[in-house]
Amino acid sequence: VDAVDIPVIAAGGIGDARGFLAAFALGAVGVQMGTRFMATAESDLNAWGVEQLLGMKETDTIITRAMTGATVRCVRTPEIAAYEEALARHAPETEITELKRAVRSGRHPGDYSERRQSAMGQVGGLIRDVKPVAALIEEMIAEAARLAGRLPAIASAR
Repeated sequence: VDAVDIPVIAAGGIGDARGFLAAFALGAVGVQMGTRFMATAESDLNAWGVEQLLGMKETDTIITRAMTGATVRCVRTPEIAAYEEALARHAPETEITELKRAVRSGRHPGDYSERRQSAMGQVGGLIRDVKPVAALIEEMIAEAARLAGRLPAIASAR
């Protein structure tokens, strides 16, 4: 923030009131949250994705180009792990193309007819519920205000 003369919007790793408040404490004028809004009533994330998101730990993600060609962080699946392993061992292009096709098809046997991948950040490890967007925003702002109110008490205790 100190290095630029434009407003800074914080993005990445913000999924609760603590991260929200920290971004403003560091000088941001706003925040962008992606993963947290995937677990809202209004999200179009499919059932498989919601289940992954609600059950994940912050270590359950992987960075890959398999999905779109751009670098994104998403839920680690066997298909994406196989793709990344093939890249690491310099597998033949035909194998990498087939693995990429498996990632992008999103189909697999099991309870879900579709395993459509979406970019998801490590902040998914904080998410344990699905709620309406309005409730999420109201709760986050109220909790950030509560936490901010505690800051003078913390500072004066030192």
